[in-house]
Amino acid sequence: MSNDIRILFLNPFIYPLLKEGDVEKDNNNNNEYTKWLKYFGGAQVTLKAIIRGLAGDAKYKLYVWVWNEFIKSIFDREEDYTFVGGVYFSWKRFGIFYKIYLKIYLFCMLILVRPKIIIKADYAKSLELIILLYCYFFKSRYVFFSLTSHDFVKKNNFFDRLMFKLLRSKNVFFICQNSLQQEQIHSLIMSKNIYIVKNIYEVEIEKETNLIDTEDGVKKDLQEKYVLWIGRNDDIKNPQAFVRICSKLPAKMSKIMICTFNEGDFVGYQELKKSTENIGNFILINKEKYFNTQKYFKNALVLVNTSFFEGLPNTFLQATYEGVPIATLQYDIDGIVSKTGIGNCSNRDEIKSAEFIQGLYKNQNLWNEISSNSHKLYAREFDYEANLSKLKKILDTISR
Repeated sequence: MSNDIRILFLNPFIYPLLKEGDVEKDNNNNNEYTKWLKYFGGAQVTLKAIIRGLAGDAKYKLYVWVWNEFIKSIFDREEDYTFVGGVYFSWKRFGIFYKIYLKIYLFCMLILVRPKIIIKADYAKSLELIILLYCYFFKSRYVFFSLTSHDFVKKNNFFDRLMFKLLRSKNVFFICQNSLQQEQIHSLIMSKNIYIVKNIYEVEIEKETNLIDTEDGVKKDLQEKYVLWIGRNDDIKNPQAFVRICSKLPAKMSKIMICTFNEGDFVGYQELKKSTENIGNFILINKEKYFNTQKYFKNALVLVNTSFFEGLPNTFLQATYEGVPIATLQYDIDGIVSKTGIGNCSNRDEIKSAEFIQGLYKNQNLWNEISSNSHKLYAREFDYEANLSKLKKILDTISR
């Protein structure tokens, strides 16, 4: 009998990321995969980095569940992993019939693949029960990646409370990014199988360039450092707060706002664009592909984070990789910003955020000191190979 550890990843939107070369070549955003980028978030990015990392180890046999829109057969074998299909995203229009089929399909697919470990990164109560039933009958392990502080919050309905009790199973393991997530899981689920692993994120190394493609199709050469914001244009990311902070900065300071592909980008974007019109040296870029964003950190003065809640933003890893200071409006779980000396948390005070940014702009010695701390934090906490190795040890241990 094979000693391979079979792992099934349940995230049907991830296919275009694993095929990102096809998307990256699509300069006009007309590629059949590009349209799916609007559904992406940190979960898909993190799982992609994990899949790529495990794929190089012969002891893991990887399967990835994806929508049938992406593949032509139920099993589509690649060199390092196998895509598993069987469900079309478009079938969601059939409502309750789709939901019933999905549950039956999922259980049958699990029996066909026979994974030792099932990995998922978003709480979907309609699927959790199916996964738990399979793990109970086939002695498999369910690994849930908690990638946001909003995954597990107190629920008042009966079904959620029941699911939280069932998730205490000895076959269920949680991997989170910080102590807040750990406390939330322990408080609601009372699980003892909780591990903390910082983001597993492989920084995409790009050719160095100062050329920025503006929305008007003009390439702007940015020689001086600029204030940077990167994220989805939706309420959770709070993009308007960045606009207000920039309105408090001197007009001569360069500011760049990158809105990545996401469904929310198409709602209220014109309003966001209009709010930036009277801000000097402001560049707004929409529908940027996430794997094209590392170049923007090369010459950034500071990364600004305005989110209402996060897990551990991948942009923090991108920034610290380049030694870029971070100004966060409220996110500072475990003192990741304030206690490590990589920047400033203003506790929702936009004026203080603007003052901190101006201080970096005027004081090169201060910027150098914080930049050095930023580099050190990446090496100490965020190194891709080190965190991947930590995850492998966990997977190897729980698979026994």
